Amino acid sequence: TSYALFQKAFSLGLLKDYSNKIIILSTILNDYPNSIYCDDAVYEIGNSYFSLENSDMAITSYTQLVDDYNESPYIPKAYLKLGLLYVNKDQPQEALAAYKAVTQKYPNSPQAKPAIDLIKNIYTNDLSDADGFIEFTKDADININITEAQEDSLNYRTAEKLYMRGNCDKSKELFANYISKFAKGKYLLNANFYKAECNFQAGEKNEALESYTYVASQEKSEFTEDALVKATGIAFTQGKYDEAIDLYKKLAKIADNKSNITRANAGIMRSYYNKKDYDNSVKSAINVLKNPEITDNKYREAHYIIARSFYEKKDYPAAFDEYQLLAEDVTTDEGAEAKYRLAEIFFMNEEIDDAEAEINDFRTQNASNKYWLAKAYILWAEIFRAKNDYFYATATLQSIIDNYGNKTDGIINEATDKFNAIEEEIEEDEDLDNAINEDILKEINEIDNLIDDDSKIDNEKDKPTLVGTEQKPETKTEE
Repeated sequence: TSYALFQKAFSLGLLKDYSNKIIILSTILNDYPNSIYCDDAVYEIGNSYFSLENSDMAITSYTQLVDDYNESPYIPKAYLKLGLLYVNKDQPQEALAAYKAVTQKYPNSPQAKPAIDLIKNIYTNDLSDADGFIEFTKDADININITEAQEDSLNYRTAEKLYMRGNCDKSKELFANYISKFAKGKYLLNANFYKAECNFQAGEKNEALESYTYVASQEKSEFTEDALVKATGIAFTQGKYDEAIDLYKKLAKIADNKSNITRANAGIMRSYYNKKDYDNSVKSAINVLKNPEITDNKYREAHYIIARSFYEKKDYPAAFDEYQLLAEDVTTDEGAEAKYRLAEIFFMNEEIDDAEAEINDFRTQNASNKYWLAKAYILWAEIFRAKNDYFYATATLQSIIDNYGNKTDGIINEATDKFNAIEEEIEEDEDLDNAINEDILKEINEIDNLIDDDSKIDNEKDKPTLVGTEQKPETKTEE
């Protein structure tokens, strides 16, 4: 009978002989199509295929049960199994349909509660659609109420799960929605930080800065220091120096990592310098120099900013002292510029010999920075020009024009302009000399002409009278 066959099949299932179990259950369906055990047989065939991990055949069997035996008590269970199979096949919409069928058609069944939990998992995990689940709970005829706190948590957790899986593209959108939707949300700090990290990774610096700044504005947390490091870097790079200074100062105050304190103090110094606040540049550079563990690079940079700040303020004596310190090593960029600046300051003070001595000393050292060495040569040409030694001035400039390698950093243009200016100056001097010579020649000619005229007069007076040519005097006759 069908009952005996079903019991035999069930026993084979306990022995995990699922293939033979399926054969016997199929016999019931074929030989006893009107048996009360047909729905049992179909359901157990589905379970056997499920155990054999034959998803397609399992789905076929469970679907047959739902379609052909709509009064069977196994249908709610079959729907749950269908949902799980679809989830495993990465078909979340089909899974949702199966689980929702349980809640809609069998809301009082024991399977309804787990179906709701599974629907929630699909919306939040697979679809990343917390709002979809919330809408489902409102529309469905089920006894479930989502509080505002639960909605807050649900939306955040949905985004967080995506973030933890490394899906920044989708999670940053969900975090942004959460931040917008829950102005007083419980997870705003986390949401802003994780969103900022994703924005930063995607190169969306403005969005990242906004969220990092929010994190930095809250009470100190596990995210504060990292947020400030990133935020300061973005603000500084974008030239938002006032904002950068405020953030750097906060970082210097709250940082636990010493390297971040050093970074903050250097950032303050650079920001003031870049915004041309030279008084505060000097003060902040001095603060950087107070660090007993300062690196050589930071040491040079701080002294350079002090020197340059004084230079820009036209406090050349103070700048000179700092440049002297830096110029001790011309192999660095700061040292090379400093050596040039020393000569330049001497030249501006009309201490020509000292300026030339600095340049000659610079020339003999192994400076790797060709730009400042070329600048020194151009200054040297100016010194020759000041001495009216135009030959060496133009020869020096011509050498730079012919031999300097970088064609785009402005050196060749500067040398060319100065060369042309000297050439024009030489031509003007030659024109002046020619004009003077012409005036002198004119004056000499005029003098010569005058001498010639005077000589003629004198010659006429001194000429001897020829015999026979004398003029006889007129005689009167008597009347």
